[in-house]
Amino acid sequence: MIKNIVFDMGGVLLEFCWREQFEKKGISGALLERVANATVRDKDWNEFDRGVLSFEEVVDLCVDNDPGIEAEIRKVLTMFPDMIKKMPYTDELIDALKAAGCNLYILSNFPQATYEHSPKVLDFIEKTDGQIISYQYQVIKPDEEIYKLLLSKYNLNADECVFIDDKIENVEGAENCGIMGIHFTSIDDLMHRLRSMEIL
Repeated sequence: MIKNIVFDMGGVLLEFCWREQFEKKGISGALLERVANATVRDKDWNEFDRGVLSFEEVVDLCVDNDPGIEAEIRKVLTMFPDMIKKMPYTDELIDALKAAGCNLYILSNFPQATYEHSPKVLDFIEKTDGQIISYQYQVIKPDEEIYKLLLSKYNLNADECVFIDDKIENVEGAENCGIMGIHFTSIDDLMHRLRSMEIL
């Protein structure tokens, strides 16, 4: 029986709206793609989420990726809190699951700079029963260690948990640890899945 609902945040409960914010800074077209490739799409971003790089270090690494657009990179990397916003359904979904008696947990790859400067956007976290945020433990999905950390920290049985993530590799990481996985594609599909499991 599923008792515990475990959520990823970005792409599920939050929108990572970097493209919109880059454009607000006047960066578009081919230049936008260059900036994205040097920053949010680069492998160093994962290490930022892991919490092993400081903000200054990740900025310098991103500049090293494409020194010709240093000014643009530094411009966009001053607005981390603005890069996320709550999905329109997030609060209602969290409240409905709590009302249904579910225990709710967060398991998310998330950088310190964004997490600590976005309290209003992340206020739904206060309604959950626990969180594993990658930068706080220096481990990221889909490393099996992060799923095992969640289970051990909160004394959860894997077969009583379902994990929801928009990235299939992260869902597979959970399944490798005995946790049921749901690949998030839309809120309508998720609601259908939760109702079919008699969670809602």
